[in-house]
Amino acid sequence: MERKPSVCFVLPSLTLGGAELQAVTQVHALKADGYDVSLAVLSNVIDNSLLEKFGLGKENVLILDQPDNTPSFKVILKSELFGYQVASFLKRKGVQVAIANLPLAHFILRVTKLIAPLLGLKFRLINYHHSLQYQANPVNTLGKKVFYKLNLLLSKRTDDTNIFISKACFQDINEFIPAVNPVIIHNSVPFNPTSADLAVQYLRDNEIKSNYLIVVPGRIHPSKGHKFFTDAFKTFLAQNKIEDPGQVRVVFAGGRLLEEEVRQYIVDQGLSSFIHVTGNIENPLLLSFLKVADLVVIPSIHEGFGNIVIEALMQQALVLASDAGGIPEIIRPDENGFMFKRLNAEELVSKLTQVYQGKLDVDRGMLLMDFQERFSFETHMSRLKEVIGG
Repeated sequence: MERKPSVCFVLPSLTLGGAELQAVTQVHALKADGYDVSLAVLSNVIDNSLLEKFGLGKENVLILDQPDNTPSFKVILKSELFGYQVASFLKRKGVQVAIANLPLAHFILRVTKLIAPLLGLKFRLINYHHSLQYQANPVNTLGKKVFYKLNLLLSKRTDDTNIFISKACFQDINEFIPAVNPVIIHNSVPFNPTSADLAVQYLRDNEIKSNYLIVVPGRIHPSKGHKFFTDAFKTFLAQNKIEDPGQVRVVFAGGRLLEEEVRQYIVDQGLSSFIHVTGNIENPLLLSFLKVADLVVIPSIHEGFGNIVIEALMQQALVLASDAGGIPEIIRPDENGFMFKRLNAEELVSKLTQVYQGKLDVDRGMLLMDFQERFSFETHMSRLKEVIGG
């Protein structure tokens, strides 16, 4: 039997995000299948609770003692040093395949691969792309232009394979940096059917009572559209002459980056009795909210794929989502959910009203089957292992 290669996952930092959480599940699956797995983090921006979830001993983790976790001139100037540190770690661990996640890791690992022969190191570089990088961050400053040009030059010499989480992600990046050996592997999550109990208890503890519950799940981030939804929801209330929160309530099931700003925005819009923000919550409670919701709304402005959408399918939740990024590769309108054009408040309000009034619905019993047929974690890992080898 062919020996499985030693694999190193590389991330710019360890903060709560889709790429990091996907890496956690992938690491555990590979370890369970007999792969030797290590982790390199390119900055000291570390969420220790997230680091613990990887379940890797200290000897299998490299953390660079520097604070920059996004591309910058400073990182470019120090890229040779960082590349040497990573290459030394890869050689010590006998790594044969490096999986670089997110733009900074792509760049540093490309530099690392140029340095590798000087240390007698040879490895395959797989760049994993998780976002619509150029749509969300246009190349419109000198720093971004330099970073882009360097990546373009390096990619031709160093890349072995590029994984994209959606067709939309591939199209966005390939337009700027032609992908070497592109592969599209949709994200997935391990099957985890959940009861509504945790969310019901949370709602009871926080005295949230309503005839209709809308859940907007996930971290509060500029790309996720919470302020946009708040404005649209205010219009929805006015058009439907809803003045009593007992008729409809919204839960923003998440927190983090823009949490306090969004909380204040809700107050400023006079919607504090209608919209509740949970703050950061653990995944079991998030999944429970998906289970208990009458409607899950995902108003994303930018979205590489949309893990939360497939989690909603797994919980058999009715979904109304924007058509941002890779979401149209998940939602089949009128079959497993509904969509509106991103940032189109009028269309969001119209669809929201129709769903609320019971004029739009889907067969909830088909949602779990759809998840299992198209987005099972087993299929996802099978495709990833084909790319890794072994």
